[in-house]
Amino acid sequence: MTEQAEGTQPQKRTIPWWVVALILLGVAIIAFFGMRAYRAATRFRAFGPPQGGRPGLFQGLKSTPGVPDLDGTRDWMTVPFIAHTFHLPGKVIFDKLGIPQQGNEKKSLVKLNGEYFPTKSNYVLGKVKDILREHLGTPAAATPTP
Repeated sequence: MTEQAEGTQPQKRTIPWWVVALILLGVAIIAFFGMRAYRAATRFRAFGPPQGGRPGLFQGLKSTPGVPDLDGTRDWMTVPFIAHTFHLPGKVIFDKLGIPQQGNEKKSLVKLNGEYFPTKSNYVLGKVKDILREHLGTPAAATPTP
């Protein structure tokens, strides 16, 4: 009996076709979503860091704590956005600029500057910063002397 057991070959275990199909399906799904994630990451990386390098965790706190940083005010912002950010009524900013509030709430500072002060470059942005300094009681930025 032992001789016959040695002469017979062990039975091969075959993997069912559906197991192979499930494994291939899993690999295909992983490849599909992996490629999508890779393409999204390369597109995201293509934009690069913001101008001036990567923003640090405390980049906004470069000024004295408790004193708002007015250098963050940009010309793409709207008057209501700035008013909300600095807790100031938008009507006050429009009145001090001499611009009617009606119909100008959704226009950026650049558009307002081009429409109402076309000969003065960045006039509205500078004026809004002055209004904010006046409202918040912060001193004007020191100008470096040569």
